[in-house]
Amino acid sequence: MRDGEVIRTDAIAGETKQSLVDSMLGKASEIIWPQLPPAPADSVPPIAEMREVATTSGLSNISLTIRPGEIVGLIGLVGAGRTEVGRALFGAERLLWGTYVLDGDVQKNLTIHQAVKKGVALVPEDRRKEGLVLSQTTRPNVSLASLDQISRLGIVNRRRERDRVARMIDHFGIIPARSTEKSHSIPAGNQQKVLLSKWAVERPKLLILDEPSRGVDIGARQRIHEFIVEMAAAGVGVLLISSELEEVINLSHRGYLMSEGRIFAQADCRELTVQDALKHIFRQQGQETPKRGNRRMSETHLPTSKRHSVNWIAVGDFARQYGVLIIIGALLIGLSFASENFLTARNLLNILNQSAPLAIIACALTLVIIGGGFDLSTGAIFGVASVSAGWLAINVDPYLPSSLDRSSG
Repeated sequence: MRDGEVIRTDAIAGETKQSLVDSMLGKASEIIWPQLPPAPADSVPPIAEMREVATTSGLSNISLTIRPGEIVGLIGLVGAGRTEVGRALFGAERLLWGTYVLDGDVQKNLTIHQAVKKGVALVPEDRRKEGLVLSQTTRPNVSLASLDQISRLGIVNRRRERDRVARMIDHFGIIPARSTEKSHSIPAGNQQKVLLSKWAVERPKLLILDEPSRGVDIGARQRIHEFIVEMAAAGVGVLLISSELEEVINLSHRGYLMSEGRIFAQADCRELTVQDALKHIFRQQGQETPKRGNRRMSETHLPTSKRHSVNWIAVGDFARQYGVLIIIGALLIGLSFASENFLTARNLLNILNQSAPLAIIACALTLVIIGGGFDLSTGAIFGVASVSAGWLAINVDPYLPSSLDRSSG
């Protein structure tokens, strides 16, 4: 099949891998790695630099540099911490210590919003859960990361948006070539192209690609490889993360070898082979004992000066997760001491009766969100329903005595 149509049907016995690939593409093919642009000189200031960084996700001793126009690869096995490095550069991982310099400025407590403002883009590993809004069409998915550029006073310029999306569809060869196509209904390779378009429409300064060609067809993979080289040639610093060592080595100027959440070596990818990379990784893993399990930072990996200090980042995370419950518990305890009737069965039942409507609405909204939707009209509808029910109870209810003196309450 190609582009949603059956191209040909033949006996399996007469097929080879190459014949199947050629039929999928509609032409003869072979794996040709695109030529990389010249690597920037060491004197070029890096767009991103980390020095001895450690994070709450288990990374430690992370030191790397990425220069404009350079493709830097992270080489390691699954679970080595490559994805966490990309997330840390994007502001999605909290730093315990170390220095992170982005475009010449030292970053402290960098957030994702701040990172995007500074020109950092992340194409995540899981495009369906973290990269795209599958219930939406191609148009908003391409525009999500750059709404500020096409809107004024919060109103999106639809004409400009359509022009930008059409340009990206043509640039990447997205099929179907319609901006109104639902994202969940298009093939995986074209979903990935939509995700790349989201960041390519406004050229970033630092592009982090996590498994950019996973689960896509041969044709889409070649286009993605060309896109990576295009970004570097345009002066974008690129961090490439891929489980396919051949891919990351052939598409990178330099590579950092990782194991167990640490960078242990740097290599010139022009002189590195897959066999050599694996040899170094397995040798490093044999030296790292004991294993760190899920790679959460343990006390034995902390510098001596930090082992007994208060981890305020962990305290903040705990407060965000359980702060509301702690406040509610404190209020209950305080009110129980302030009033002897607070914990009586009658009072608790009254509280439950008053909370029941909100609880029902909360459960209904939870089901809507689980189904992939969102409804902002619930609060307004609930308010109108409450006012209407009160008016009907007072003015229409046949069970109310007609002689009721409302002025007396």
